[in-house]
Amino acid sequence: MDANGRASLCVALARLAGGDRSAQRPVFDALWPVLKAFCRRMVADPADAEDAAQKTVIRLFEQATDYEVERDALAWALELALWECRTTLRRRSRSHEGALSPAALGVADPAESPEASAARAELEQALAASLSTLSQVDRSALVDGLTGATWRKRRERALTRLKLLWRSEHGD
Repeated sequence: MDANGRASLCVALARLAGGDRSAQRPVFDALWPVLKAFCRRMVADPADAEDAAQKTVIRLFEQATDYEVERDALAWALELALWECRTTLRRRSRSHEGALSPAALGVADPAESPEASAARAELEQALAASLSTLSQVDRSALVDGLTGATWRKRRERALTRLKLLWRSEHGD
C-alpha cells in the first residue's frame, strides 16, 4: 500500500471510528487484500489464513470506535491481524494435544513378544469395553480429538471418568 493509500485509509477509518457507516466499504476495500496476504504469510494453511483474515475484519469493525486517529490505520489493522494469526496458530497446536485415536491404540511393536502382544490385545479389549460404557459425548471427547476450551474440559472430565471406571474394574 502506497503513502496515498495509507492516508486515505487513515481518513476512512477515522470516519468509521466517528460513526460514519458509509466508511465501511472503503476501509474493507483497502484492507482486505493486505490482511489476506499478511495472514497467508503468518499461517501456512490457506483455509486457516482466510479465517484469520475474516476474523480480523470482523474484529476491526467491532472495535472501530476504539481506533485512535493519531495512529496509523494500517499498523492498527495489522496488529489485530497478528493477534488473530497467533490465536489461530495456538488453536491449531492445541488440536494436536492428547486425543486417543483408534490408530494409536492399535499400533503394535514389531519386536513385541507373543506374551506382550497377547497382553496388549487383552488391554485393548478391556479399554474398548470400558470406552463403550461411557456416554457418546465422553467417547467423542476422548477418541475424536476435538478442540477448544469446552472440549478440553470435556475431555479432561471424560478421562477422569474412564480412569475411575478402569480402576473399579481392573485395579491400578
